[in-house]
Amino acid sequence: SMRLADALDVLAVDASTSREDAQRAFRKLALSHHPDRCPGDPEATARFQTLGEAWERVQKFHDHPRRWGAHADPEEEADANVPPPSSPGTSSKSAEFASFEELFT
Repeated sequence: SMRLADALDVLAVDASTSREDAQRAFRKLALSHHPDRCPGDPEATARFQTLGEAWERVQKFHDHPRRWGAHADPEEEADANVPPPSSPGTSSKSAEFASFEELFT
């Protein structure tokens, strides 16, 4: 199952993003990567499924943050306890997301 940090990366949001905004991000990405919109792209289905998995993981986190926070993920990396990036990282992520969206809309 997908780690919270990976799910947040896939959706280009972070843990402080509201559920509504995370859902909006998921819907935009899901629309642009929907296999029907990407005929001839063999990767589209895999990307679409990955987005769905990421959204499921982020929903679990929003529904039960204490139970499904990053601590619920298996520790694969030594830096699993590193705190999430501070707000400067967040702003660059949203800027990347905007430019990513411009490519696909």
